[in-house]
Amino acid sequence: MADRHQMLFVALLILLTALLIFVFFYGGVVFNFTDAVAGLLIVMIVSFLFTTVAANATAIVGTTQFPE
Repeated sequence: MADRHQMLFVALLILLTALLIFVFFYGGVVFNFTDAVAGLLIVMIVSFLFTTVAANATAIVGTTQFPE
């Protein structure tokens, strides 16, 4: 049951973060709903890609044996 609560908490944090990014774009950058949504989508996609790259880099560095 704790796993389900953790998943809901993470989902809520992701939605809250997306909302805050949207408010930032819409209220302080572009003042256009369509452009703010496009900016939000771009940020979410790029952040997802960086997350997977960072996880792979961490795994590679953690398992690489450096010669002495």
